[in-house]
Amino acid sequence: MDQDERRSRIEELRPPPSERSGRPSGSMLSIFLAGGVGLMALAVLFFLFAPLGGVVLGVVGVVFLLAAIGMLHYVIWGWWLGGVIRAEVAAEEEAEAQRQSEADRDAKSVDPLAPNP
Repeated sequence: MDQDERRSRIEELRPPPSERSGRPSGSMLSIFLAGGVGLMALAVLFFLFAPLGGVVLGVVGVVFLLAAIGMLHYVIWGWWLGGVIRAEVAAEEEAEAQRQSEADRDAKSVDPLAPNP
């Protein structure tokens, strides 16, 4: 059997393109296998790091404590500072609106036919 005969035989056994779909024709088996492998890897890592449990809990505790202090700091200072900033912005906007209204009033009061000095 030469190469051409072998190729033609393979083409005969291959399903027509209309029967082949673009997506894989698998089942949930691949998902279950990946999940099982992931759980086994998690179990291995758990048993490898079990002797370090106290250290890990200490590190997690310190991180949690720092995060809690940061949140408390934001609640206390952020709330107060936010109010101060909002008051300053409101005062600036009010002053700008007053300047704009004065400029509009001055522009209306100028006689367009009067000669420029």
